[in-house]
Amino acid sequence: MLVPAAASMRSFARKNKLEAIIKLTNGITRAYLLKLSKNDFDNFVDSFYKELDANRLNLSDYNIKPENVDAIKTTIDDFRKAEDSHLMSGSEKSSAIIGEEEAFDKADDILKEDIDGLIEHFREDNNDFYNIYIAARVIKDVSGGNTKTAAAPEQPAAPQNPQ
Repeated sequence: MLVPAAASMRSFARKNKLEAIIKLTNGITRAYLLKLSKNDFDNFVDSFYKELDANRLNLSDYNIKPENVDAIKTTIDDFRKAEDSHLMSGSEKSSAIIGEEEAFDKADDILKEDIDGLIEHFREDNNDFYNIYIAARVIKDVSGGNTKTAAAPEQPAAPQNPQ
């Protein structure tokens, strides 16, 4: 829940040139959050929620509705209560993160099944845009893993225009 919200907040901050939020949300990945100490995680979550709450009315265009802000706060509070009471085992912490992985899988499916097909229409008329989109489908794992290329649409040979 935090990673997609951080990505949306980063988009909002870039458009509105809000450097503090850009800095706060830069590089937020699942792997990054898992590596944080409890203190660093708590500091990040507190700062993130403060910015999220302060901008709640401006985030609807970025897929964060005011009720989502409340849900994020409830999830954070529940996580902290469970962690503080030592009721949360390692497997339960992992389960809490699975929701984020499912959201990424859903987003990847939308890209592959819907948007990649739509982009094909730009191949001939706006080849620069098409090539930029294909290049942007390369996903870099900043956590130190391998770079993985998303399954972009197959590229048949460009038509030749004899003159």
